[in-house]
Amino acid sequence: MNLKRAIVAVVGCVLMATACSGTAATSASVAPTSAAPTLGAPCSLLTMAQVGSAISFTVNTQTSDDAGQTCTWTYADPNNMVDFNTARLSIIDLATFSKMRVAQDSGITITPVGNLGDAAFYTESGAQGTSLSVEKGSAAFTVWVLGKAYTAAQSKADENVLATEVLAGI
Repeated sequence: MNLKRAIVAVVGCVLMATACSGTAATSASVAPTSAAPTLGAPCSLLTMAQVGSAISFTVNTQTSDDAGQTCTWTYADPNNMVDFNTARLSIIDLATFSKMRVAQDSGITITPVGNLGDAAFYTESGAQGTSLSVEKGSAAFTVWVLGKAYTAAQSKADENVLATEVLAGI
């Protein structure tokens, strides 16, 4: 009788050990592995008033695109008579931020920015204008300010204002 109990106990322990190791492997395999954006919807991070104030232009249109990862603010002129300024905010993941930070194609300049988030840099291209990318904790985003009459210095200054507004809200 004691031998039967011993065999049952050993078999029970083996079954429990197998079940526990299977559970651990399963939970490890379903753990999230991507560095998904963590800021939420970009259109919720800035108001039209904040954007209008930053770019010194009336903003009356807000649109979301790129599967909800980009928000664009602009002035919709029903007569199409105005060369308008536009601001755009895109949520990016940390891997994309890191790749953008070191990418240096011909004609593109990357300039680090101090005292903004955990890391930040401007990307400047003659044809594409400027953008400001910022990382804070597990979140990252890029801000563009575009307009026909904008200089690179004006774009950078306004991008910095908008990035500071986003950072204040997270």
